[in-house]
Amino acid sequence: MDIRKFFVKKQPSKVTLFSDNSETNTIHCNDMPDLQSAIQYGVRVADFEISSDYAPVPGTFCEAVTSSDESSNSFSATATSLQDNEETLGSTVTPNQPSESTMPVQIIETQSQTKKKCILHFQGRCFQDFPWLHYSDRVAGVLCFHCAKAKLLKLTELSKNAEEAFCSTGYTNWKKAIERFKKHQSSYAHSYALNQLAHYRGCQPINQQLSQQIQQQQNEAWLCLNKIIHTIAFLAKQDLALRGHDDSNGNFHQFLSARAEDVPSLKQWITANRTEYLSPDIQNEVLQLLSHAVLHQIRKNIGDNPYAVIVDGTQDISGQEQESFCIRYTDQDLYPHEHFIGLYQADNTTGTAIATIVKDVLCRHGLSLSKFRAQTYDGAANMAGKYHDAQALIRQEQPLALYVHCGAHCTNLVMQAAAHKCSIMEDALLYVQELGNLFGQSLTCRTIFSDLIQHSIEGSSNVLKIKPLCPTRWTVRVKAVQKVMDNYEPILETLEQLSTSKSSGDVSARACGLLAHFQRGTTVLGLQIALQILQLLECLNIAMQGRQQTISGLLAAVNVAKSAILKLRNDESFNSLIHSTNQMTSKYHLNAIEVPRLRRIPKRIDDGAAESFHPATVGDYYRPQYFELLDTVSVHLTQRFDQEGIQRYEKLEQMLLTGSGMDSISQYKEIDPLLLKAQLTILSSMFKYSSVPELADILRKMLPRERAFFSQVEKLLQILLIIPVSSREAERSFSGLRRLKTWL
Repeated sequence: MDIRKFFVKKQPSKVTLFSDNSETNTIHCNDMPDLQSAIQYGVRVADFEISSDYAPVPGTFCEAVTSSDESSNSFSATATSLQDNEETLGSTVTPNQPSESTMPVQIIETQSQTKKKCILHFQGRCFQDFPWLHYSDRVAGVLCFHCAKAKLLKLTELSKNAEEAFCSTGYTNWKKAIERFKKHQSSYAHSYALNQLAHYRGCQPINQQLSQQIQQQQNEAWLCLNKIIHTIAFLAKQDLALRGHDDSNGNFHQFLSARAEDVPSLKQWITANRTEYLSPDIQNEVLQLLSHAVLHQIRKNIGDNPYAVIVDGTQDISGQEQESFCIRYTDQDLYPHEHFIGLYQADNTTGTAIATIVKDVLCRHGLSLSKFRAQTYDGAANMAGKYHDAQALIRQEQPLALYVHCGAHCTNLVMQAAAHKCSIMEDALLYVQELGNLFGQSLTCRTIFSDLIQHSIEGSSNVLKIKPLCPTRWTVRVKAVQKVMDNYEPILETLEQLSTSKSSGDVSARACGLLAHFQRGTTVLGLQIALQILQLLECLNIAMQGRQQTISGLLAAVNVAKSAILKLRNDESFNSLIHSTNQMTSKYHLNAIEVPRLRRIPKRIDDGAAESFHPATVGDYYRPQYFELLDTVSVHLTQRFDQEGIQRYEKLEQMLLTGSGMDSISQYKEIDPLLLKAQLTILSSMFKYSSVPELADILRKMLPRERAFFSQVEKLLQILLIIPVSSREAERSFSGLRRLKTWL
């Protein structure tokens, strides 16, 4: 066959060939004997350069090409649906053939009198008879996978001779589906699309095919690695162990296997003996990379803003000293943040070692000492010493890093000093501690107590637990004492049964001793006094827990606590304690409160001097001790919070709020005193505020251009907002230390 007969014009047309380079190779139609040869040579039919003055012979191939140009309007109408399928068809190599139940149904009108409507379903066996069918969710119908893909890749324009339903719009007429499928399968356009696709795949160079295969393998590997990383991150975030006694049955492998059920490529990838990506070494490396990413983000958030450091130490299970390092800073919206950075092992607990760790951690994270503005530790001598300890050594290099003693530690020291001043309160707290230890160690004790509680409260399923006083969680001591007071009678019965039982070990002896102590009225009085003092100090502790707390807020809370303590220093308050104690002793048949017996001086050492005064009544004996206890609490609250760092920061706050005392800002080189004073004058005339949080809220609500006008105020505000009033963040990190380093 001579291809020239398709053209009336004698001049030969040009045909564009496939080319591996950027140059366009053309041949004349005279050089091609027939259309089949053009297909074998890899001719793109869509790339025929046909002049507008050529007249195609009717019924020929070129007429189809020309008619396709004339039907460009219909092609544009279906371009949207074809574009919707571009992503699906371009990325898949096999047709999408879902189950029959997911295919759309067709409701048609019938002429039957019994059934006016008929529902037609797509038959799933059509996928077997016509494997080229491709279901598209976007068009809600089936397409010819080969014709649609050939049209998408612009390999042929013959697909326009076929039905648009099989190329772009989708076919949904299930009534005549079998007939239309057979007709399309035997069409020339369908066969030509198959040949073009086969030639398109076969004409790719070997290196390109290998590159595509490698790229596909890399994409699958990256998908699986991404699932592994997300699985490790999820388990770490939920505080779940990755491995167990048997690594293959650990949480990591089990969770990954469950995810593989929804990701077929992940299941194939796991079963392909790629165990090196699931090994403990890879898991640890991923965890390390995740931690580095978190630290990098924290450092990025800090930027060039001022920051404060919180450090607290404890011993792990092996007895090694671990220093918990936390950092506090403000974000762009002036909200303070506290982040745990890590646990660092200390070779010794000297102030020099602690200061070295602090400077080393700051250097590792690229934090300059010039922005170091506050440091908070507990009251240990190696931390808070004035000359050669951690805070003093750091202030030698950065004088503006003022030291603030943790407020929660200060409150605990106040409670310890108060307990030493009142013997009955100290003894009562020791009995509560020992009672909690006994309940925690003896199953028999807990069983007896649970049975008594359930019988006393019918239908109650919540069994109360008697716990000892926590040495570090000071805000839960009130609950421990309150549970003892609320369940005093069941506790007495439990101790009585244990003391008469033949329990193994020393449980019976310990229960007998505690029973004798709890049957005394002085123990009840000590618990009443302890509960009163602990409730006040716990309110103060809770006020320090908020991250928004400032120095002025801390001092205000301390003053409120001192005022509440002083209001208790009267006879009415003491008589109320005695009255409630007498009620409990009579209710539970306890020994009444007694005045300790006065020991007589032996005659051999009696010098005949006048006898000292000895109170005769309970009130006269315990009232002075109660008042002395309240005075001790008040005095120690004043002393513990009268610190150099707190005083200087308080002056800065007053200067910010009132505009007076500009001398206190002279050491901060980043702040201009004159400009700050002018901005404070303008700000105070525009807004009313009485605290640092109120001023911060005013700046947050400003527009960026308005807020930039008060730049000096914002700098000083950042310094005051980063001052930690407690080391609670470091204390909380100790809870996870035992999970990191266990007995194993």
